Amino acid sequence: MNTRIRNLVKKPWLLVLVVLVAGAVILLRLRTSQIESAAEFHPNPLKVTTEVAARGSLAEKKRYLATMEPLATAEVASQVTARIDEVFVDIGDEISSGELLAALDGSEAGYQFQATKSRISEAEAEMEGLRMRKVSIEKNAAYWREEAGRAAFLFSEGAIARSELEMASLKEAEAQAAFKEIQSRIRALKERQGSLASEAAAFQERLALFSIRSPFDGTVTARRAEPGNLARPGEALFTVEDRSGWRVIFRVPQEDLGLVKIGQTLSGSFGRSSIKGRVDRVSPSVDAARMGRVEATLEKDPGDAAPKAYGRGVSLTIDVTLGTHEDVITIPAEGVIRAGESSFVYTVSGGRLNKQEVIVVASDGERSAVKGLSEGDHVVRNSPFGWAALSEGREVSEE
Repeated sequence: MNTRIRNLVKKPWLLVLVVLVAGAVILLRLRTSQIESAAEFHPNPLKVTTEVAARGSLAEKKRYLATMEPLATAEVASQVTARIDEVFVDIGDEISSGELLAALDGSEAGYQFQATKSRISEAEAEMEGLRMRKVSIEKNAAYWREEAGRAAFLFSEGAIARSELEMASLKEAEAQAAFKEIQSRIRALKERQGSLASEAAAFQERLALFSIRSPFDGTVTARRAEPGNLARPGEALFTVEDRSGWRVIFRVPQEDLGLVKIGQTLSGSFGRSSIKGRVDRVSPSVDAARMGRVEATLEKDPGDAAPKAYGRGVSLTIDVTLGTHEDVITIPAEGVIRAGESSFVYTVSGGRLNKQEVIVVASDGERSAVKGLSEGDHVVRNSPFGWAALSEGREVSEE
């Protein structure tokens, strides 16, 4: 007996393994032959859904993921370090521009302001006294000026002695000196009053920093201020949003920046509501991911100018209208099959499939404008068995 056969007899498990492997190979070849035969045999026409290629216009659109933002957002912070005395608003409150949101402890600034106001009042009283004295001194100077003139005339006529003339001249000089002095004191006091007014304005301006107010009409969407806490510059106490209108912010790839332009319209949906808007800002630069920032203002809905469901950071899909193509062949966008750099469609003629390469000119997401087809061509939209079931020349029936 052959040595190999004797070894198999001695090891029955090895014999069983060989038989199993041989059987598997035979079954695999048989199954492959059956599959190849089935692929070539189609006993019934494949049903496909078709649509007739039409000539018309198409608004070219690009779809982007956007986030919603209110018209304006302010992080309201204190400009001074002080204890929070009182908070007047809470999250969700509607507020007006300039409305008081919180009061800080500004007692020291208040004392300084009041002290300056007191000094201003004292200066005003002093000024009133100086002005009254000025009137009296001015009258006295006028009197002695007249007397000195009269004495000079009488002396020239020999009617009075020199001593009387000299006395009148001396009195006139004293009166003039007193008048100049009062004028100088009034000027000095006016300068001091101006300085005090500036000081009071500065204290009043500083005192205003202890009142935290809203920068515009809006809604309080965040509150971080609590009575007794310490407010510090740069630490936001409230977030206020102007929800009278809304914007969407989205990023576009570098290659799309030349397509998206200011003034273009966009549309989308949010819940059950349709939204429309217009692009008003396009960033001239891109970020590290080669994406550019675009902003658009949404149109107000007359029935609900600011839907309550809207919120900062909410995501939604929007379609930007890049332009309109006139007199083009349009087909369903779902019927275009992309293979690398090429695109093709299946058309039906005489009950059989034809694979035709096309050039996609534009798309709005639902329909595509293409070159390579004729008006009236029957284009396959879809097949219940997928695109893999379609092939050139295969018999089909249209639905």
